[in-house]
Amino acid sequence: MIKYCVRGTKRWWPVFLLVLAGLGSQPGCGLFSIRAPVEPPPGEKIPRKAFIDPDSVLYNIEVAVRYKSLGVPLYEEALEERFSLVLDPLDVLELGTGVDSLDKTDDTGAQRLIASDAALPDSFYFEFGDVQAERKDTTAFYLDMPYHLYLIDTQGDTIDVICGKADLSMVESQRGAWSLRRWLDKRQDECDVSFGRFHAERAIQTAPRRRW
Repeated sequence: MIKYCVRGTKRWWPVFLLVLAGLGSQPGCGLFSIRAPVEPPPGEKIPRKAFIDPDSVLYNIEVAVRYKSLGVPLYEEALEERFSLVLDPLDVLELGTGVDSLDKTDDTGAQRLIASDAALPDSFYFEFGDVQAERKDTTAFYLDMPYHLYLIDTQGDTIDVICGKADLSMVESQRGAWSLRRWLDKRQDECDVSFGRFHAERAIQTAPRRRW
């Protein structure tokens, strides 16, 4: 539920223009117009990795966001069952709803809505910065991890940038699979909108069943 109040090598991936203009959309709920799902080109698969270490979790989240609707299942898989996205205090204040964090269900729901929102640019490019993990037994931490989400139109022009920093906490399961347990969002002055706020706004506006 919504709660109230290193890596040594940097990877560069091409922008995946998976959703083309003119494919049409279908009516959505609330304030969002939902774009029809798009299948990948024949023979193409999402380039995921096994969740064998903390870096693989970051990689899979990057890929999942870039692939939009097709990447939502991978995004959900990357989050631990007790996952929490904790909003920056200033975002909590400005939102004015009392919401200060999202759990896995609401965060995944927000990602699904963002990925299918026809009002947003067709292509996303998401990347984390180059930060080494601090590991201890079955836990790992990335402190002050920079992130950027570029919203790109069909001409390849960047329309907007969602950015900030986050403290990320990872855990390893008994099966040896790693996942993200906690995202502590840190809003930055040079960024207009943080990832946490981007998700929280969708979660709030598209969950009328809840009392905010």
